[in-house]
Amino acid sequence: MSVVEKKWFVIRKLPNTGGNMLKYSDEGLLMYNAIKEVATQFDTKEQAELWTNPLTEAVQLPVERIDE
Repeated sequence: MSVVEKKWFVIRKLPNTGGNMLKYSDEGLLMYNAIKEVATQFDTKEQAELWTNPLTEAVQLPVERIDE
């Protein structure tokens, strides 16, 4: 059974700039990718906004979680 919930993401404001969702890697690297499931997900808007800058914004998007 899948459950849809909403999480916060940091995305680039400018289109066509490669990957647009922020990912914070285990090695401490910041990078952008185009896959929501791989991007860093935040539980609150405040958490996501800590990672924004003038070229990015925090947005809330649905994510599907699989419950077994």
